[in-house]
Amino acid sequence: MGLNNTKDRNIDKKFDFAAPPKKWKWYLRPLAWGLCVSELVRRHSKLKRINTEGVKPPYLLLCTHAAFLYF
Repeated sequence: MGLNNTKDRNIDKKFDFAAPPKKWKWYLRPLAWGLCVSELVRRHSKLKRINTEGVKPPYLLLCTHAAFLYF
């Protein structure tokens, strides 16, 4: 049986798709923020804005971890 074989399982019992998503615990947000910012500072990360003249917020950033190049 592969991972995509769902004939034998009832997915609706495992996940309630109608329910709203659960919120993070209050103490995890500053922890995640602190870990991310410290990693960005350590690696000297920079954001390159190419051909963004005239683009006004709000932005929608589409990215994936499967790609080596974000665009």
